[in-house]
Amino acid sequence: MQDAMTKHDYGYVLRNFDCEITHLAQGLTDPVGMSHAELEAFYQSIRERNDYGRRFYLTMAMRAPYTPFSHKVEDFLPVDGNLNDAQYFALIHPDYLEDYLNWSSAIYRFVYQYKDALAPFRQCFALTFPMRLKGGRFYWVHMEVVLLQLDAANRVYSHFNSYTIGQPFDGSQGILPLHGEIWEDGTMHAEWSLELRKIRFTRQPFLLCQAQRRIVDAMRADARATNKAIATQLGKSPHTINNQKKEILRKARQSFPDYTLGDTRDLLVLLEHLRYFDDYADFE
Repeated sequence: MQDAMTKHDYGYVLRNFDCEITHLAQGLTDPVGMSHAELEAFYQSIRERNDYGRRFYLTMAMRAPYTPFSHKVEDFLPVDGNLNDAQYFALIHPDYLEDYLNWSSAIYRFVYQYKDALAPFRQCFALTFPMRLKGGRFYWVHMEVVLLQLDAANRVYSHFNSYTIGQPFDGSQGILPLHGEIWEDGTMHAEWSLELRKIRFTRQPFLLCQAQRRIVDAMRADARATNKAIATQLGKSPHTINNQKKEILRKARQSFPDYTLGDTRDLLVLLEHLRYFDDYADFE
């Protein structure tokens, strides 16, 4: 059984998501199709919009450590200046963070799978989730994501997010599963929404229990360590370590079907390559 999520585990979940996005962004080139002047004109139109609702806006780019553009963010979120990924994810209700990241990963994978049928500003990816606003209270926030810039291979380079603040979140109904949709030209696209849901629930995220993470850490510390040595270090039997390694590899093959993983050493190389072990020290 997977461990219950605790605050200590958040960095681990975020590394999993970052690993996924790093894989999808491999080979990404500079954006095409929208000039710098057109991009600035679009941002200026957002700044001048007569928006009397409780809304704020962000642009997120695959190769940028911070949000390249934001508007009205500081009016509603407890932040000062541009957001980085860790600060953004820290605002999502902790009980919904993993579900949010899995839906976000599914959206990215959908875009890469159907990239030849997509175009900037035509499709909208919608998701509603609880987010912490100024004052520390959580509210339901409806997020709409549209493609903004694509590269020469029609892969997403950046996307524009708008957030509409809804009712306060009180948790009285327990944890509700999030539900993502795809809209095109103002109409909900039922076929694509179903496909997005399939991607979300058939592709398994690479999440390990605490015991399995300790084994991975031990292998990473000493790549030549035998099952017996790891068993002695962790107070387990060699048989248990061997079975856990098999389970780790099984999960990895489900999560990374694009890669050939012969054994756990191949997996360690892959995880290092995808920056899976990067530290999210900024996450609180």
